[in-house]
Amino acid sequence: MVISEKAKAISLKTKQESGLLYLLPSEIQKAIDEKRIVFFQKNDNIIAFCIWIFYGDWCEISALYVDPQYRSHGYFFIIIRRLKNHLAPYIDKIFFFTRHPAVAQAAKSSGFREISFSKLPWLVQLRLLFHRLNIRRMFSYLKLLPKIFKTRMQLFIFKKPT
Repeated sequence: MVISEKAKAISLKTKQESGLLYLLPSEIQKAIDEKRIVFFQKNDNIIAFCIWIFYGDWCEISALYVDPQYRSHGYFFIIIRRLKNHLAPYIDKIFFFTRHPAVAQAAKSSGFREISFSKLPWLVQLRLLFHRLNIRRMFSYLKLLPKIFKTRMQLFIFKKPT
């Protein structure tokens, strides 16, 4: 698989941003190839992106990033609205994890509600565990150490109205 410069740049942002799950360049490229990513650019700089992954009829937002310079400009809400509209025909449950209070508040404003991890189906829990325990990803968790004891991990879900 040929890894694009965009995939490398996005992977680097996930590695550097303290609150994001590190995604390998190959994972980003696969998301690009499978059209599981949306991003915004200013000039040649990626200023916001969202990557998702499917677990059966569940969809996890595995990375949602807005460059600090562009936060409070509505990119989070634009991305979430587009993702909901895009997935509406075939997915009715979207979830993500966060430690950021501002992201948690924005999630609630976007129709997400907080749930406990145990509310996810056990098969989704198992697949998440295997995804997170990738050896190459493990060392990137060190960037989370300063936040682990200061903030609480929250899980948010959006269920499409029936």
